[in-house]
Amino acid sequence: MSQDQSLCPKCRRQVTASQPASITQWLSVCRCGSEDLFLTQSLSVHICSKCAKRVNCGRQGTLSQYIFRHDLCSCPVPDPVLTEVEAVGRSSEEATEDDDSEELPLSEEEFPVERYKPLKMVGKGAAGNVYLCRDRLLNKKVAVKMLSILSANELLAFQEEARALSKLQHACIVSILDFGASQGELPYMVLEYVPGVTMEQYLDEHGAMTAEDACFVMDQVCQALAFAHRAGIYHRDVKPSNILLVSDEESGLGVRLIDFGVARLRQEEGSPGQGRTLAGTPAYMSPDQASGLEYDARSEVYSLGCVLFELLTGRPPFEAESPLEMLSMHAAVEPPLVSSLLEGPVSGDLEEIVATCLAKSQDDRYQSVDQLRNALMALSGAEDAESELPARRGFRLSPMMTACGAALLLILGILFYFSFSRDAGNADPGVSTEASPAPARKKSVVRLTVENTDFNELSPDKNEMIRPIGEGGTLKDAELEDVAELLRGKEKVFLDLSADEIDGSGLHFLCDSPIHGMLLSQNRLNLKTLEGLKRFKHLEVLRLSYTNVDDDSLSTLAGLKSLSILDLDHCKKVTDEGVKSLIGIPGLQALALTSTGISDQSATYLRSMPALEFVFIEGTGITNAGLVQLSGMKRLRGLFLRNCSSVDGAGVSMICRAMPRLERMSLGSPALKEGDFVPLRLLKKLLVLNLYNCNLGSEDLKAIGTLKELSVLYISHGLFDDNDLPSLYGLKKLRSIGLWECDRITTPGLAELREHLTKPIQILSDKVDKSPLNEDVIDMWSEE
Repeated sequence: MSQDQSLCPKCRRQVTASQPASITQWLSVCRCGSEDLFLTQSLSVHICSKCAKRVNCGRQGTLSQYIFRHDLCSCPVPDPVLTEVEAVGRSSEEATEDDDSEELPLSEEEFPVERYKPLKMVGKGAAGNVYLCRDRLLNKKVAVKMLSILSANELLAFQEEARALSKLQHACIVSILDFGASQGELPYMVLEYVPGVTMEQYLDEHGAMTAEDACFVMDQVCQALAFAHRAGIYHRDVKPSNILLVSDEESGLGVRLIDFGVARLRQEEGSPGQGRTLAGTPAYMSPDQASGLEYDARSEVYSLGCVLFELLTGRPPFEAESPLEMLSMHAAVEPPLVSSLLEGPVSGDLEEIVATCLAKSQDDRYQSVDQLRNALMALSGAEDAESELPARRGFRLSPMMTACGAALLLILGILFYFSFSRDAGNADPGVSTEASPAPARKKSVVRLTVENTDFNELSPDKNEMIRPIGEGGTLKDAELEDVAELLRGKEKVFLDLSADEIDGSGLHFLCDSPIHGMLLSQNRLNLKTLEGLKRFKHLEVLRLSYTNVDDDSLSTLAGLKSLSILDLDHCKKVTDEGVKSLIGIPGLQALALTSTGISDQSATYLRSMPALEFVFIEGTGITNAGLVQLSGMKRLRGLFLRNCSSVDGAGVSMICRAMPRLERMSLGSPALKEGDFVPLRLLKKLLVLNLYNCNLGSEDLKAIGTLKELSVLYISHGLFDDNDLPSLYGLKKLRSIGLWECDRITTPGLAELREHLTKPIQILSDKVDKSPLNEDVIDMWSEE
């Protein structure tokens, strides 16, 4: 080893006095002297893989903790039970470093200090701050973004950023880990902590890139955006400062897309004005917005063209004195040729790609980000856009930056333009009736991310929830062969394949793997391939929610004798006949049928399942007659009836008398009226109670106040007032309470309630927190 190079005792990387010649070399040398260069860790907070929100109920290490994730995981209220999770270890060097760091003096009212240790402020804006923190529970570094000024616009941006990120679990997108409010009702967001530098910083320090490096960066940005577009989300602010170069210890150099503060999800297709509000940064905004046209994938392609132009030339295509002048140039002025700004030769194909991206008319551009990526990959010599990720390639990159001495934390920002953006082309999963052979296997780069869970009470040991990530951030059936190889040697696996590109044709690769749980939610399945699940001899947990599963395909599941948890939520084609076929599963303990096509007849079949303990039938046609059948299920511990519009007070009374062992319950029906909830006093073991759109009166609240085991209580549309809140003072085990649309409750009344309840207690209400975070919970409850 040369004299100017040695190994750092802390990171075991080379310490060098010379300037690294390339970005790969720069990221591989010791940077311990640089502040705030953060390494992404594979272990993450236990959150729902699709909604990206933590499980919020259930006792640690129980069956309940897993099966309730789809009932409460959309709620931003952190479940206090989660604080009992065993912390993971960290290196002695890292622990010493953090232990020596002085904790910032922040109160519980302004920051979630019980969970996150604030080490330093790394970002400050007009509406809030970003802090580098240590997660006390998981012993990992995170970034916590707090909102301190609660204006309507800033809260809306904060909400939409969290909602967008919660849907985007991709290797090239910074992930959200948690989402909640401090004791002072200030919203916060927890994000993964990543190392790197922005492309803006690189361009400022080193000027333009080579074409090869630019294609490398653009390829991964295109992958991230294509994934977001498939989820119905447009970033709306693509620019170099929102593109992050990061170091991945396993696969080398990578790119992350950050800052979804402008992205919003469209709630209703065709809502007035959606997609037409100005959003983004003028230097990279498409002429579509200035012209009042709908924002779509082609608008995002234009922004990518501006970024590609800047990567190649060191400057954006247009420069102006004011934002208005800039927008005018985008709309009316032809951009310069890339070759006109560079001394060396420029590929004619590359020049054409840039020009196509920057075409004034939407119809003249690439019609999708995938089309742009295909063009770039063809330029770089790849066969197609499905080829190996450039981040995995071993080519030598051109000279790039030296080690940065300044600290840099790059986190999602709150911006001042907002608009809804959702791809109207998204369709419900369809049924494929013809079985197709598994795709031909090709070379694949698959990696596994691991999350420790305790959701399965059938085993006292910790389980691994494994999320495979394939090329492009999503997984295909052909890559399941690689997954099977990576799982070799493991003893017990819970595998998350949800929201990928899985149709089931590759499941046979996994049949000999030790898979005890499988999540296939939000996939378009080839239903005949589900017959292969019979070969999984140890399968205990199966989630098929939001898929095209129907009655015929459910009949194949009867052979899964080991199955204990089955999630069929929002499988619209499942009816009574499908439920009947499940009677043959002897050990089925939890069945989720929310928003399916079942009726009272299914209640008869559910009663014939002797092991069933938890039933989710929200948003179905169940009536009091169906509840009569369910009342005979003495083992039932959880019953969820929200949005069952035909269930009235007589049905509630019958259930409360017949099922005193219930621990968790949800109700919500226009047929329920004041006084119908008094029988709840009979449910002495109740732990969690959700009452949506229920006209609760004073006597109803008194009945709830007798439930001494209650830990979580959510009520919307209560008719009681401040004088009735003392009925809840005796609930010493209550840890989380939400009161929405309770018009007779005041802020002083809630403050008094907080004083009388056992600390810590989290109270969420539209009286003390006007943020859309609360509105999201109400929307979630009202969602059919």
